[in-house]
Amino acid sequence: MIYRLECWRIVIPEECKYTAPELVPLLVEGAVYGNPRFEDGDPITTSSVVEVSGRIITTYSGSRYRLGEVDPRYKEWLDKNYLGWDPENPIRERRKNGGQ
Repeated sequence: MIYRLECWRIVIPEECKYTAPELVPLLVEGAVYGNPRFEDGDPITTSSVVEVSGRIITTYSGSRYRLGEVDPRYKEWLDKNYLGWDPENPIRERRKNGGQ
């Protein structure tokens, strides 16, 4: 089953703010739809993203999400800070050696 996340953004856990970037887990926050454990539109934070395929992410817990619309504030930040941000591949999967 693939759930949907709307108004999503990548978040960094507070306890990781001084961690080397290649070791920081990628978490995604957003409004979830289609997950029977939550009401549609409930805000959630995923477990660590372990696989990315276009707009589909798989998390450490095994959940799969289709990324819908990005949070407008996060999109504005991306536009200012990341030239070449690709909306069809919005999250870059980390290579196995830890690089981006």
